[in-house]
Amino acid sequence: MWACDFQFDQANDERMLKFLNVVDECTREALATGVERSIDADDVVWCLESLAQDRASAAGRHIRALVGS
Repeated sequence: MWACDFQFDQANDERMLKFLNVVDECTREALATGVERSIDADDVVWCLESLAQDRASAAGRHIRALVGS
């Protein structure tokens, strides 16, 4: 199972940064970390599809989207 989560931070210029982290929950391996000013649903789908192609034999059959406050 893969888990994806967003984190937010602020750069020195006070603009927001958004992090997309994808982790394999079985191995605890960090599969991807994307950092942009804006990450939308299309970016998430592209990231997950790219990972699935690169790791065809180990592609996550389930994805957990972590929602926090």
